[in-house]
Amino acid sequence: MKIPKDSGRRGLLPGITFVAACLFCLGTGFYTGKMYSSNAGGSSVVVPSGSGVRAVRMGSSSSSSAAKTLGAKGKPDPELLAKKLGTGKPYYTQGVTRHLAPQHLKPLCTNTCKKAKDGVCDDGRFKPGAQKDTSVRKVFCDLGTDCDDCGPWEPSGDVPWASGGPGPVARLLAKGVEVRVKRAAVAPYFDFAYTDPAKDFDVSGWMENSGAVEASISKIFYQIFKEKCKADPRKPGLFVDVGSNFGWFAVMGAAMGCRVLAFEPVPTFHAFLEFSVHLNGLAQAVDMRSNVVSAQSGAVLEMVVPTKGIWGTASIGGYNIDQAVKGSANEKIQVPSQTLDELVDDDVLLMKVDVEGWEWSVMQGAAGLMAQRTVENIIMEYSPGVPERHFQHDQLKATVQMLVNIVDNGLRIAHIGDAGKHGAAAMEGQLDEMEEVTRHTLMYDLLDVQLFQEGKLGCPMPEALSGPHPAWSLCNALPEDANPHSLRSLIGHNTNLWASRNPKLQRLKGVVGLLPVDVPHTQWFLNPGTELGQGSRPCAQLAPAVQVRHRCPCTEPDKCGKEEAAAKEAALAGIIPSNYKLTPDGRPVHVTGAVKEVLERLGSAEAVGLQYRPGKWSGPKDVATVDSAQSTI
Repeated sequence: MKIPKDSGRRGLLPGITFVAACLFCLGTGFYTGKMYSSNAGGSSVVVPSGSGVRAVRMGSSSSSSAAKTLGAKGKPDPELLAKKLGTGKPYYTQGVTRHLAPQHLKPLCTNTCKKAKDGVCDDGRFKPGAQKDTSVRKVFCDLGTDCDDCGPWEPSGDVPWASGGPGPVARLLAKGVEVRVKRAAVAPYFDFAYTDPAKDFDVSGWMENSGAVEASISKIFYQIFKEKCKADPRKPGLFVDVGSNFGWFAVMGAAMGCRVLAFEPVPTFHAFLEFSVHLNGLAQAVDMRSNVVSAQSGAVLEMVVPTKGIWGTASIGGYNIDQAVKGSANEKIQVPSQTLDELVDDDVLLMKVDVEGWEWSVMQGAAGLMAQRTVENIIMEYSPGVPERHFQHDQLKATVQMLVNIVDNGLRIAHIGDAGKHGAAAMEGQLDEMEEVTRHTLMYDLLDVQLFQEGKLGCPMPEALSGPHPAWSLCNALPEDANPHSLRSLIGHNTNLWASRNPKLQRLKGVVGLLPVDVPHTQWFLNPGTELGQGSRPCAQLAPAVQVRHRCPCTEPDKCGKEEAAAKEAALAGIIPSNYKLTPDGRPVHVTGAVKEVLERLGSAEAVGLQYRPGKWSGPKDVATVDSAQSTI
């Protein structure tokens, strides 16, 4: 890859630059039958240029696209839409829209599976009369095709393979993908399908070994679902799952009584999702979509999908694929895209967005939904590291502005973090306290993005540091030069966030940042006992030559003692550019170096993300317009 001259350098080692090690997310919609206008609420969509995504237009615009899918009475025609998208599925599904009771369909009982009649139940269910436990079961047959060994299977919804076509298990086995099933070790104790952990290190590995996926994050989902899925018996809560992956959260939500709209464009993941939904008798509650969700409708986007390694890094353009994984292999697929604004015209209990750096695009395509409906919770992966390492500065700005838009909509953002997401967690009990990502926090992130684009982040370095100490020879490094009050100062590559309107469930304490916002600009370290440095890198694991650069105290004075003293002296003199201070609306309080020059030109940090702000993105009860909420927090 050719690096632009103005591009920043990510990470430093003594005397050399290095690309910071990326911690990948180990993992990578709903409607009521009413078309949602692409410019609902007067919102606009700005698509960052240079995305590298190959898009083939399927219509001249969203509005013309919609017109071509209307029937004689001007209402959305399911067949026209299905034909246009090439999904072969109706545009809306009454079973999900109305949340019908489980349909008592005719039992499916065939012996068409190659392993039928071998004395072993091979369709993922427990054999009739067998004790249900958490043992691993290998699956070789689709549901209802091993009848003599497993007994008849009663479907809960439409069964595509009942007419003789291949079911999800047959499709997976034909690709050489092993199918395993295990009962979840945590509530609500559903059966979950996954693959050989040697092929998928993430979801399958955790399910095989612990019986749970991202247990600490699952606890948040569980408590949201428990409180609201069945709160209104006439209308169960709606869970929109964008990037469903194997389907862990989609199945959990449906099992707890929610309506679920699940988007998973990767065929392998979609097959696992489909199988788990049917295995648990939840087909009446889950609408499974295979299209990409983005800021554009009517485009075909290319995805790069790992077939071995970390399957969950499948991503648009392959931007989050870890090329360093030994023995990994990838395939490319073309997938049609739609916006949530077109599909969802209902209040949303919970929206999950985990799409490997594409979250900004999903949320731009949901501007109308956010303006016109109540979205109570959003749990998302936040991945600035994806556009950073490809120097996609517009996408990076859109990624940060996405969070500003969410805050302006009236939700408060909690930092879940990434390191402890797989930790053991009982589903019941009070949720842990979390630090808040405020609007003030995000002003630092916005300005840092602009500085990084211009190659000026942390520039110029004080001569007392850049001269004698190799780690300080170059600026514009991430995460080292991120402002210590920014969210980015805590992130290695990505992290997890929870935005909510529910103050009783979401327990906030303090504000994110490597250094608290009230720490003066004249301070370099938090305290002598600091455990984490820039990017949440453990201080104890950093070499003495780079400890001080990461705001970690020097542990070997003979190697970095002079550097530590020089950093403290430079901070006291107010000449370290990355220690700048801003007002809550992004205006300068104390700035120096390149920060001063950029702010004199732009006026405020807020100006960096204005082009990615919808014209109107207002919460139903919280703020009338974005402009009226500028001083929030």
